[in-house]
Amino acid sequence: MKKLVVALGISALIAALMTGCLEPQEVVDQGGGDDSGEGAQNPALTQDDCFNDSVLYEDPDTSLKFCYKPEWGEPVKETLPGESGEKYVIMFSEPNAVSPEIAYQTNDYQMTENVFEFCYDCINPVMPEENIKEDIVAEFPELGEGELSVTKVLVFDQRGVRLHYNLVTGEGTEIDRLSYFVPNAFDNYNFEISGDYSIAGEIDDMAQLMVSY
Repeated sequence: MKKLVVALGISALIAALMTGCLEPQEVVDQGGGDDSGEGAQNPALTQDDCFNDSVLYEDPDTSLKFCYKPEWGEPVKETLPGESGEKYVIMFSEPNAVSPEIAYQTNDYQMTENVFEFCYDCINPVMPEENIKEDIVAEFPELGEGELSVTKVLVFDQRGVRLHYNLVTGEGTEIDRLSYFVPNAFDNYNFEISGDYSIAGEIDDMAQLMVSY
C-alpha cells in the first residue's frame, strides 16, 4: 500500500506538476490516429511481440495488454476510490525496483481528495507541440519553472502526448519523470504511463507496443 500511496502522490504531482525536458526518441508523432471516439479494441499483442525477456500482462477486465520486465515483480492492480467515475492503477510488486506506474480512468473520474487530476479534456493532440506545451503550463504553472518537453505520439492508435519534465520542488526535491497521457485510449478509458526518467527507454518500449495489431 505504501507504494500505491506514492503512486497516487506522483499521479497528483504529474497532474499538478506535469512532465519536462527530453530529446524526443523514436516513439514520436506518427500522424493518423483513430478519431472514432471508441479507442483501440482488443489489441492482439502476444508474448512473441514483447521485447527481450519482458513478459505479457493481460488485464482481466479490459482489452489492455502490455509487456513488462520481470525484475519489476508482478503487476498489482488497485481500484482508486473517487467521487465519480472509475480509476485503476497498476503497480509492480518488487519494492526495490525502479518501475513505471500505469493508470486508466473514465473521463468523469474525480478523486475524493482535493488534489489535481490530469485534464484529459485539455489535451488537443492535433495542435502543434508548442501550443500543447503552452496549454499545459497555463494549467500547471509549476511546470513552467522547470524544463518541459512535449511530443505528440500514437498509443493504441490514439493521439496522445509524451511529457518529460525536470524540476525542483519548493522543498528542494528534484523530479525527473516521463509520462504518456492518451485520451480515450481503449475501451473508452483515458490512459497514462509514468515513471522516473532513468527508465525512459523501458517506458517508451511499453508505449511502442501498445497499438492495435
